[in-house]
Amino acid sequence: TTILAYHVIGAGSDSPVDLPPATFRAQMEPLAARRVTRSLHAELDVEPRGVALTFDDAYANFREVAWPILRELELPAILYVPVGFVEGTRPPPIRGVDLPACSFGDLRAMAAEGLEIGSHSLTHVDLRTLHDEDLERELRESRDVLQDRLGVAVRTFCYPQAKWNPDVGNATRRYYEPA
Repeated sequence: TTILAYHVIGAGSDSPVDLPPATFRAQMEPLAARRVTRSLHAELDVEPRGVALTFDDAYANFREVAWPILRELELPAILYVPVGFVEGTRPPPIRGVDLPACSFGDLRAMAAEGLEIGSHSLTHVDLRTLHDEDLERELRESRDVLQDRLGVAVRTFCYPQAKWNPDVGNATRRYYEPA
């Protein structure tokens, strides 16, 4: 499975991960005719040549811009949520992208519409720099808060900043299903 990872769509920032909505739509339209994987859960039959759509950081413009396009084209996706950003206790994950986060209500509504929710940690830090107990807290509490607040199973995890090492990977497997 090929994983396409996105961050923000149409935020109007200078960030290299901020994609204009027309470009995003142009990338999504050909996928509507392909096999797009609805999940990265290990127990599901994942198409070897399929595509999975993932989105990091849970900026509010995901709900306003990207999600309507995905729904219109009937494309499944996974949104990886940094809990502290959504709770308002942490700053936006991407420097220079000063958009608000989705609310827990937004996340609940999108999950009810078919969006899969995954964890992106509590604080969006480089997990490799943490002591064992802090790493465990980032992994366990982010999952638990999301499950409690959203009423959905949170089975997958996306490493903040795509940074990991074998110790982080081993700790992650204690709380999340392997992809």
